[in-house]
Amino acid sequence: MRNNRRNIVSLLVNVIKNNVQDQPTIEELLAECVQSSKEQWFTPTDDERLSAAVIATTLITKSQTDKDRLMGSWDSLRQFSAVMQALQGGVPVDIEKITEDLNKIENPVPIMKIWDENK
Repeated sequence: MRNNRRNIVSLLVNVIKNNVQDQPTIEELLAECVQSSKEQWFTPTDDERLSAAVIATTLITKSQTDKDRLMGSWDSLRQFSAVMQALQGGVPVDIEKITEDLNKIENPVPIMKIWDENK
C-alpha cells in the first residue's frame, strides 16, 4: 500500500509539473499546483493530492527562500499531525517545545488555507 501511495504521488507530481508554470509568489504557485492536482483523470486521495502539490511546488519554484519557507511550513504541518495522533493515542507530548519549534518559522506559507481555498 505504501509503494502504491508513493507511485500515485510521484505520478501526480510529474503531471502537475507539466501543467503549471512558475508564479510570482510561492502562495500563488502552490494554489496553481493544488488546482492542477484535482484536475486529473485518476482519483488520488486528498492526502496524496496535497503531498504532490507541495512537492511539485518545491520543484517548480526557483527561489531557495520560497522552498525553505514552504518546507518549514510543511514540516510543521506534519509535526502537528503527529502530535495530534500522539495525543489521541494517550502519548504525553511537550506542547511548549512544539510551540517553540513552530514559532521559529519565518513567514510561513499558509498551506492549509491555500488548500481549503483551491481544493
